[in-house]
Amino acid sequence: MEELRDSYLLADIGHVTSRVALLDRVADEYRFIARGEALSTLEPPWEDVALGLREAVVDIQETTQRPLLNPQGTLLIPEDDDGQGVDGFLVTTSAMRPLRVVLVGLMGSWSLERAQRVVHSTYATVERVFDIESWRLGGGEELAWLAQALSSDRLDALLLVGGTEGGAVAPIVEIAKDLALLILTYRGQREPRVIYAGNSEARPLVAQVLGKVADLRVVENVLPSFEMENYLAAREALDQLLLEAQLPTLPGIRALVEAWGLAPVYPAAQTLGWSISYLARQYGLDILGVDLGASGITLVSAQGEEPPRIVTRANGLGRGLEGFLSRLGMDRIRRWLPEEVPAEEVERLALSKALHPRMLPQEWENLLIE
Repeated sequence: MEELRDSYLLADIGHVTSRVALLDRVADEYRFIARGEALSTLEPPWEDVALGLREAVVDIQETTQRPLLNPQGTLLIPEDDDGQGVDGFLVTTSAMRPLRVVLVGLMGSWSLERAQRVVHSTYATVERVFDIESWRLGGGEELAWLAQALSSDRLDALLLVGGTEGGAVAPIVEIAKDLALLILTYRGQREPRVIYAGNSEARPLVAQVLGKVADLRVVENVLPSFEMENYLAAREALDQLLLEAQLPTLPGIRALVEAWGLAPVYPAAQTLGWSISYLARQYGLDILGVDLGASGITLVSAQGEEPPRIVTRANGLGRGLEGFLSRLGMDRIRRWLPEEVPAEEVERLALSKALHPRMLPQEWENLLIE
């Protein structure tokens, strides 16, 4: 069994704020020592996530008087005999652009409905949903949109589902053939990524058809039976794609991992799920965890030994706030505010906050609205 390390630095890079916490082992127990935070430096003029992270670590150094960075500004690993540095470093982030996913399957009320839940359990958005009727029509605006999306490399993944275990095979194979033809005809410069999470009996044929034209990943069926659901394998496949496709787009992240990291960077929603699930198992509780971020909102529910259910939405308290407000309705916001706060002030703040997520309220009314 791997020996426990003595000290850890845990960091989370958000769209607006980067936060760092220091944990250390005291008398065989881990204790929270200090935390620091700074504005994230993803955008111009900085465009380097390490800058904001380093500032948050400096905040901890000043609080604890414990050196954590060397003169070059990189992390001291491992901790030395004088207590300088740390033994482990872990980074999570919610600052990545969500995956753009298209769902393809047999029936919207069954496997496709489960597939949508899978997509909403990580940092991803459903761009379009195609059921078997869409393919039988053999054309139309929706398929034209898919062809254009493939040719312009606008999609990050296609999630193909359908058929319970022991159920339909031929229809899902026919859809796979149509999809392969579409990819061959309209593919862009990037190899399309396809995740197959349907009937296991169809896997060999689906692999034979799509494996030659796409980056195909085969996982367990999201709907093994009408009484059973299985989100974990498909969600893990999307999380892996997120790390492969979106993580490298964060400015400075590669250099940060190479210079500081002893572990991969994880999506923040995934690590929140692990934490809530651990607490539920450890203490026999039913737990709901909520993460309100600038770029998105994540809910995690866990009950005992059951796998955690995770729901994310790309509507946070910063970017996307205007669209979130329009869908929610002004009345449902204003009912929490004093009558003298005008509706136009709520709309103005939402627009300002969407454009400038780092903005802090300067007036009492603005603070109430936030």
